[in-house]
Amino acid sequence: MACVVTTYSLTSVNNTSMGDEAENKTRDPRDWKFFGSKNGSDWVLLDTQVNQEFTERGQQKVYTIENTESYAYYKLEVTQNWGSDGSGNNVRTGLAG
Repeated sequence: MACVVTTYSLTSVNNTSMGDEAENKTRDPRDWKFFGSKNGSDWVLLDTQVNQEFTERGQQKVYTIENTESYAYYKLEVTQNWGSDGSGNNVRTGLAG
């Protein structure tokens, strides 16, 4: 079902079994691109963020975008985190129209 998304959010999570804050920080996304697609193949860039920082676990950051198109698919492409080898990212994503 296609919908118009005008807001998305990212929430930092605790993703290590020991809950080590330093390890969590390295897995947080820093730079990313947010895309929409009508068919799952052709993607339209809707937003780009750089140097975003989560200062605590469970912190939610909300991003408002100027979008009037209805898309069936959305994706978040993390292009850089805060230092991890890329084995995972500490984030939950939410969408709103």
